[in-house]
Amino acid sequence: MSTLPRSWHPRDQRLVMALGFLGTLYHNRKDDADAERTFEEQLKVAEEVYGEGSPKICPMLQTLARFYLERGDAPRAESFAQQELTLAEKNAGNDNFSYSIGLMSVGYVYLTEKQYAKAEPYIQKAANIHEQLTGPQRMILVSSKQMLCTVYDGLSQTDKAEPCYRQLLPLMEQVYGANSQALAPVLTGESQALRALGRTAEADDVDRRMQSLQPVAPGQLPRMVPTY
Repeated sequence: MSTLPRSWHPRDQRLVMALGFLGTLYHNRKDDADAERTFEEQLKVAEEVYGEGSPKICPMLQTLARFYLERGDAPRAESFAQQELTLAEKNAGNDNFSYSIGLMSVGYVYLTEKQYAKAEPYIQKAANIHEQLTGPQRMILVSSKQMLCTVYDGLSQTDKAEPCYRQLLPLMEQVYGANSQALAPVLTGESQALRALGRTAEADDVDRRMQSLQPVAPGQLPRMVPTY
């Protein structure tokens, strides 16, 4: 049965938003059957309203990718993430912010499935794009760098993980401050990488810095594999 109010015209962008809110409500209630149907219907309506090739479809594709990934359906999650990436590239090219979000969507699917080798090229390319950004948009580099460091850890590529954490640290400091406990996961990653590389004295310095960090509220602590 359709979840759309009968009095609303199918080509009304208000429906796209309403279905998104409704799908999220079902999902939060763990009513996955209704959530799935509603998110799929949202995509269908969005294609009718905006056109199948519109970049405005990308958020719905990302929502479905995340939804199926949470349900453990990696193939469907990957399919929607790849569709998002293809659509972003078609509309905006392959060297801009929109395209980088598509790259992160695909990379996040592989990262969550611990397919680190598959995740690396997508996340690396996204991080490269983010490094060229300026202004507020550049802060998304925190997310892509966090994901990239996690990939290097997963691949046991310590020689890449150490500089990744080192480059991530000043970005985190801009967000949380130089003495915030929120930096602990990054410092831990760098310390472990330094020890694996035999750079014990540097690792000891990092450990001493961790001991001096100030506590923060639990809700302020960052995730090492973030959303974006």
